[in-house]
Amino acid sequence: VEGVRHQLLSFICPSLATPFKLAFTSGGTEANNIAIAGLASMLRCGDEAMGKPAVLLYSSVSHPSVIEVCKKLAAAGKVSAAHAISVRPDGHFDMAVFEKMLATHSAFKNGGLSFADGRGTNQEDPRPWANVAVAFDLVNHELGTLRDGPAIAKLCRAHGALVHSDACQGLCKVDVDATLYDAVAVTAHKINGP
Repeated sequence: VEGVRHQLLSFICPSLATPFKLAFTSGGTEANNIAIAGLASMLRCGDEAMGKPAVLLYSSVSHPSVIEVCKKLAAAGKVSAAHAISVRPDGHFDMAVFEKMLATHSAFKNGGLSFADGRGTNQEDPRPWANVAVAFDLVNHELGTLRDGPAIAKLCRAHGALVHSDACQGLCKVDVDATLYDAVAVTAHKINGP
């Protein structure tokens, strides 16, 4: 198992120097659920986020495993809200609309690490300074739309948001650089694996 873990990490992480953990699950749905719930559990809100709530943003045409977990986390009160990022008719994000959503919901810019009052320096709380997490599909499961993952990740970083990429449809078809994201889901059955 460790050999396979190393092979897969070397395939999706151009630099193994980047600390990245790999968990094996039963498939893409479970991987998406674990990743998104994990990111949601790290989000800050209220006084820790300048009064802003913890929010999940997800692609409106994502796989149901992404959409449903976001909605369930909001319904269970794990985050304050889950909002769909609308797409153009070609399946791509309107990046200006997406950036406006990030600007509206995010309390932190550029990772939120430069505060005059010392926030961000508490070593006992390892959570990132983020109150927004974004989940999107790298390659859409129905439309086949290939999203610009690096541009989406860069925009999220500029607004201090965590990022999950559902790359299940893209593995071995497009470059999947897991180091761009906080979490990535891939699945073996899409590449003729077990």
